[in-house]
Amino acid sequence: MKKLLSTWLLLALAIIGFQAKADLSFGKTYSVIMSEMTNGDVVSDKETAAIGETVTLTVEPATGYKLNEIKVVAGYEPGSTGGGGRAPRKAGASFVQYCVVNTIKVDDTTYTFVIPADITDTFGDKTSLPDNTKFMVSATFEEDPSLVKTYSVIMSEMTNGDVVSDKETAAIGETVTLTVEAATGYKLNEIKVVAGYEPGSTGGGGRAPRKAGVNFVQYCVVNTSKVDDATYTFVIPADITDTFGDKTSLPDNTKFMVSATFEEDP
Repeated sequence: MKKLLSTWLLLALAIIGFQAKADLSFGKTYSVIMSEMTNGDVVSDKETAAIGETVTLTVEPATGYKLNEIKVVAGYEPGSTGGGGRAPRKAGASFVQYCVVNTIKVDDTTYTFVIPADITDTFGDKTSLPDNTKFMVSATFEEDPSLVKTYSVIMSEMTNGDVVSDKETAAIGETVTLTVEAATGYKLNEIKVVAGYEPGSTGGGGRAPRKAGVNFVQYCVVNTSKVDDATYTFVIPADITDTFGDKTSLPDNTKFMVSATFEEDP
């Protein structure tokens, strides 16, 4: 009888111990933190999450950029407690990686991952999720040509020669190369590039940019650089002097009109 009671007592203690252990893990959450990112950011819908919970990540590229890669790493930060704020704080350089966590793409700006019950540790062994585990999110971004604003390069009417541009459109900071084609017996007298706009005109089209209308409204003259007698260049500027004489960011409707005059070449 005493032996039976002892057996039941040991069994009861084992059950209580198991429940106590389960209670300790119940409600345990793990921090979701962000690495430093450039040209974009990622926002998590949770600062902390428990095992089995899904974390949703929203990608926010900067203007003109798109996501290149997103990654979630399980690891820990020695001596750091983490957390805080709507946007999870940035991870320190001392973050120690356990393993990469699988992410699922929902759409181009939304990814998810699930807090796993176990991970592969720094020794390559599969183990239960350590209490100090954090999930660090990182992302890299690259330029998206489809989102970069470009400006038309158009030509005025010319006689006794022509000018050909290597680009029909160009973005801020891009170099446009102009090739001068003088008619037989003529040479270039002057070449000029003017920033401005054409009311009601969209422009563009064709290898040789179309001719500008007579209603072209000038903002300012753009500096050109001579490469040789038949080649000139100019750079699309970030700002111009507008029709009121004020310096301003390049308006969206800006076009760059190229004109040239030719004279007889004795």
